[in-house]
Amino acid sequence: MARDISLSGGDISILKALGLSGGQVGGRALMERLGGMETAEIIDALDSLIMMDYVQSDTEKIRSVGDLQVAKFNVNTAVLRDLRDAMTPQKKEIKPTRQRRG
Repeated sequence: MARDISLSGGDISILKALGLSGGQVGGRALMERLGGMETAEIIDALDSLIMMDYVQSDTEKIRSVGDLQVAKFNVNTAVLRDLRDAMTPQKKEIKPTRQRRG
């Protein structure tokens, strides 16, 4: 059964930077990929993604830039499909407003 996942813009940016392949990304590389985001915003978003078990880390809690730089992260493969679905906007079926009768 699919989860109902709600992601913020920061969450989506982090997930895209980590990649949805399941491979590990170091904290320094992640910070470089997210160059436009504030460090505090990265730490907050990562902390919430880890608490929701969407992202896994070798460090239990990320509290500072030093913790972030030495940690390694990867997307939890158990929820990968649900995360992809949450990141992709659903196509709405367009119904015609008028129908011609012939």
